[in-house]
Amino acid sequence: MSNGSGKIFSLRRGEQMVASVFGFEWRRGWYLYNGGYDAGTEVYAPGITLSAKIIEAAIERDVMVVDFLRGDERYKYDLGAKEQQLWQLTLGL
Repeated sequence: MSNGSGKIFSLRRGEQMVASVFGFEWRRGWYLYNGGYDAGTEVYAPGITLSAKIIEAAIERDVMVVDFLRGDERYKYDLGAKEQQLWQLTLGL
């Protein structure tokens, strides 16, 4: 990934894509926007496996942040995510 570019991470089982995640890179961070997996392969935990592989790749490439963005899904915390305060700014004219 280059700064500001989108990326699709995918996990395959043979020729079959079983999980994918869309994200982007910004300032030495990977921001994972959305993903999904083939429900027929759920027994293999492809979503968790792909997320772990993304984190592993980030470590190898000296990426400083892997951010799962909004949402409090359990798997994020199982992979070590920590709460981060979000700010909303509304400007009225």
